[in-house]
Amino acid sequence: MSRIYLRRLSSRYTTLATGLFRLIASEYGETFKAPGDEHLSRLLRNRHFFALSATADGKIIGGLTAQALPMVNQPAYELFVYNLVVDKAWRRKGIAVQLLKRLQRIAGDNDIHSIFIAADPDDPVAPGLFARLDAEFSNARLYLLPAEPGTKKS
Repeated sequence: MSRIYLRRLSSRYTTLATGLFRLIASEYGETFKAPGDEHLSRLLRNRHFFALSATADGKIIGGLTAQALPMVNQPAYELFVYNLVVDKAWRRKGIAVQLLKRLQRIAGDNDIHSIFIAADPDDPVAPGLFARLDAEFSNARLYLLPAEPGTKKS
């Protein structure tokens, strides 16, 4: 088996980040639209944005994206994982667990106390994955509320 490398992506890794975002789009059945260079660089420099990649033999095989959200009741942050993907050919090899464990260490190093991850309720793999990480199940549901066109007067 090839050696797997995990990396937190910074603005030095725009090519890897683009590859990760392409894999995310592919795994979610979406059309990939490359972010502009300026947006990508700004995103990867944002200390509240976390992108981790897993590579093997120079190829992106998995990764995740997360955003640190400030808490209102204390001067701390929580992480919300937006995307967690592993290439179909590399699944069931512990890569998602490795990515999430790395994220846990990064969170701890940044005084982030908890990590939230949304999972499709019909995903048969999620319960086993999160059990391996001693994750606590939450009955919370996520709803997607579209924004209304703004007037830029907010």
